[in-house]
Amino acid sequence: MKTISSALGITVIAALALFSLAPLAFAAVSTDKDDYAPGETVTISGDGYLEGETVSIEVTAPYGSEYGVAVGNGGGEFSWSFTLPNDESALG
Repeated sequence: MKTISSALGITVIAALALFSLAPLAFAAVSTDKDDYAPGETVTISGDGYLEGETVSIEVTAPYGSEYGVAVGNGGGEFSWSFTLPNDESALG
């Protein structure tokens, strides 16, 4: 009986250790290109988010800032786009 209870204790500890690792998952954010010309659309994507999690986005550019909100989908991913001004103000 002692062996079964020891094995059960180890199983519970192992399960708790696995659940405690869940918050250590990292979210990642990327853009579809490294560089953009004036007038182009910038797409920002991310993964590693919770389904339904709200992601606040702020992009600082030479002409000012762009703000947006996206929501993580069932796969923990999001995507958000904006278009740069089609003039020299978009150059940095």
